[in-house]
Amino acid sequence: MTKLTFAGIILFLFFSTGCKKGNDPTLGEALVIQDEAIHMGMDIEKEIGEMMSSDPTPENLSVLGKLTIDIMQWKKQMIPVPGMQHDHDHDGHDPKKNKKDTSASREENHEGHDHEGHDHENHGHLKSTNAEIAATLTPEEIKLIQTDWKKELLKIKAELDKYKSTKAK
Repeated sequence: MTKLTFAGIILFLFFSTGCKKGNDPTLGEALVIQDEAIHMGMDIEKEIGEMMSSDPTPENLSVLGKLTIDIMQWKKQMIPVPGMQHDHDHDGHDPKKNKKDTSASREENHEGHDHEGHDHENHGHLKSTNAEIAATLTPEEIKLIQTDWKKELLKIKAELDKYKSTKAK
């Protein structure tokens, strides 16, 4: 029931804020799909973290580490729904996470982290590019992309569930 209420609120906010592509109901549907995927991703990420900390065996850390990387890659693939200006990475939702400075944007914090040992080729700077891509798509294409993006997350969840079932045996 709360998911339905939340989806209704999201749709209301979406339509009341307006969109440069018009108040297209397909974009509203795409936003609901995206929001469901975001929250599902947050739940999966939390579960992986809890499993890693409760059973830090090499096998567990290896499998769950791979799934963590899969989640990070999945997040980078997000194409935003045009007209929605809020931050979809939800960094501030988990009070247990230790963020250096949650009041500053990701771009402002970028210069404050250690640059040694990693490649900047595609280092989390896809948001503007993905937003530019989204601006060129039809509402139907955006909805299809959100559906496919959610399906990719469901594959990660299936891998996690399969691993959990093998551990339970």
